[in-house]
Amino acid sequence: MTMIRVFPFPRRHTTPDEKFMKSRRRSEIRDNASFLYKFEATRSLPVVDLRRTLSHWLLGPQLNLKFPRWMKRNFGLLHCGQMLGTLLTLVVIAAPRDVGQVLGPLSVAMSLMSIVSTIGTASTDVLRLLTRHYEFWFFSVANLVTWSLLAFFLADPLRILSLVPLWLILQLTVSMDANFRTFVVAVRSNILVLAVLIIIAALVFLMVIDVDSARLEWVIPIYSALDVTLPVIGLFENALATLIPFVMRVLFTKRKLFGARSAGSKLVRCQLYHAQLVLRPVRYSRTASLGVETNRRSYVLHKQLGITAPEMSITSGNDTARHHQQVTLVALRLSAIDTRNTLLLSWPVKTSGRLCIFKLFGIYATGSAGLALTVATLGLPPSGNQSPAQYAVPVVGFMLTMGFCTVFDCASQRDMLRALLFHNFGFLFSMTHCSVACLCVADMMSWDYRCWAVASAFVWFVWVQLLDVVTPLVRRQLVFSKVQVVPVLWLLWALMFVVAYASVFIPMERSGLRGRDLVRFHVGHNVTVLNTKSILLNRLFIMFFWMQRHAWNVFTGAFTRCWRLLRPPKPSEVPEEEANDPDEEELSTMRGSLEYFCPFDTFPGVKHKLSRLERAVTSARSIRRISLTGRHCVRRLSSAILLSGVVAPSAKQQQKPRRGAFGQRSGNSQSESDTHSNPKTGSWTNSVPGMVRDE
Repeated sequence: MTMIRVFPFPRRHTTPDEKFMKSRRRSEIRDNASFLYKFEATRSLPVVDLRRTLSHWLLGPQLNLKFPRWMKRNFGLLHCGQMLGTLLTLVVIAAPRDVGQVLGPLSVAMSLMSIVSTIGTASTDVLRLLTRHYEFWFFSVANLVTWSLLAFFLADPLRILSLVPLWLILQLTVSMDANFRTFVVAVRSNILVLAVLIIIAALVFLMVIDVDSARLEWVIPIYSALDVTLPVIGLFENALATLIPFVMRVLFTKRKLFGARSAGSKLVRCQLYHAQLVLRPVRYSRTASLGVETNRRSYVLHKQLGITAPEMSITSGNDTARHHQQVTLVALRLSAIDTRNTLLLSWPVKTSGRLCIFKLFGIYATGSAGLALTVATLGLPPSGNQSPAQYAVPVVGFMLTMGFCTVFDCASQRDMLRALLFHNFGFLFSMTHCSVACLCVADMMSWDYRCWAVASAFVWFVWVQLLDVVTPLVRRQLVFSKVQVVPVLWLLWALMFVVAYASVFIPMERSGLRGRDLVRFHVGHNVTVLNTKSILLNRLFIMFFWMQRHAWNVFTGAFTRCWRLLRPPKPSEVPEEEANDPDEEELSTMRGSLEYFCPFDTFPGVKHKLSRLERAVTSARSIRRISLTGRHCVRRLSSAILLSGVVAPSAKQQQKPRRGAFGQRSGNSQSESDTHSNPKTGSWTNSVPGMVRDE
């Protein structure tokens, strides 16, 4: 039996009012928008002039036009010589002294031309911007120290000369942001450079290079220290261990350029040049108050990214627009930050205003007590027999520290925390060195009760590094700013200095820091030793200098905060300028990546030469061959052409004249149209693809 279901006609009073629903949606959007934040550049980004290069300054405008043309034709061969010269440098270091003296000048001659040409085409404007960043000088000094110490080990002018190209290649890697002509080729060549660095580190560590053994065992005596010296080979390994992660980071972040064409890559993404970011609330009514000339999406987008384009007249616009390129902020993965998406979902983000005064007092009292007990524990003398009473102070200090830091961890934003933990090189680099240093200190303390203080110091270090994931709403609730971070940083520096001083200048019986050999083995007549004390001192040395940028950002932020409290800023009189939050602070660890467009041709490398050689080989294989009948010539067709469904052109297509690159008629189009105008009377080879008429 067929069933028919009849739906009743909806009544008027049961249908929801559209105006009510729209107003409700608007109110929900406003409520949601109040919790959304976005990343913005704190300062306007510069405009670089790509014509300003070293070759332009030395050769002049006229000769500089010929130099890039010559480079584009010959850079493939120059780059091939550079790679062979890098391999020869490795042979110079690993081979006996007599062989190295012969191959040293040859490796320099093969590599130096490509390096000098690359330096000549680098942008001086971008180099000037790079010199303002701390990481540029950090890795440049590490590069100089590495090859200076290796030159001290070799002690041979001819072999030392072969180290100059490697030093320049690594310095070009540090300055890769200014290399807009050959940055794709430079990324590929870093694979070979990384392998060479690892092999050199292994050769020096095992002491198998042909040098004077006294130079490898050379130590720097530390005066007023008891049986403590600083081995030069340890400094070399420490500096080289700083460069290797940097090159690995370059290869990982630019891994998409391995298979890219040099001529097709026009966006130069900066590696060390970054922009300071700040979290600001999303305002959907941002363009409502703008004027007619600024009420455009492009203006708003440029203002959000920190872009300020230079004013150019109509007459000079065509001349300068090609060379002047605006540095822009790379599109971030986190387009909008929802402050409600905290690690602890039940965190009261929706409550406006700060927390209760009793809660705030309990939180900061817990943190202060944990920090004080951590410092007090490290000051206690070592003890052989550890009683339960001795564990009370360090354990309580560790628990109070964990309780204070857990509050901030629960209030951290999930997306920002994930980005910082897995995609930030600065955080991973500092955490690796801090972890190794803490393990060495705990081992030197023989894993006694003072290790709880070491664990507390590690937790405080992580807390300082993860403060960027605390959103402005949570900072306002906790009444938190960078002023509270300053004493923690000072105490961490003091602990690092005390540990280094105690391990070097204080006797082992009084300090309780007993260094031991982790690895000790014989390679030929040499003895290789890996000691915990040397590892600790090297890690503390790297951590101290690497934390300078972070500490400078914290100190300047705290000073700016105190200055605003003393002298509040006046409100802006310009109506289109938004009043920024006086409590906003720059992010210390998370920074924005920058890029700029390269309108010029890039120079191909070895891969381009190999592809041209491969095309020449494939074209030689498709040479005309005489068929078995001997009456006509047949061109060999590939399987891709045979399966692509190629059909003979129609009469209209054959009569259609050819057009050049700029729309002009081709010179031989008329003759071709006359030849193929009548397919019935013409030869049958005209209508068969791949066939050639008899000569």
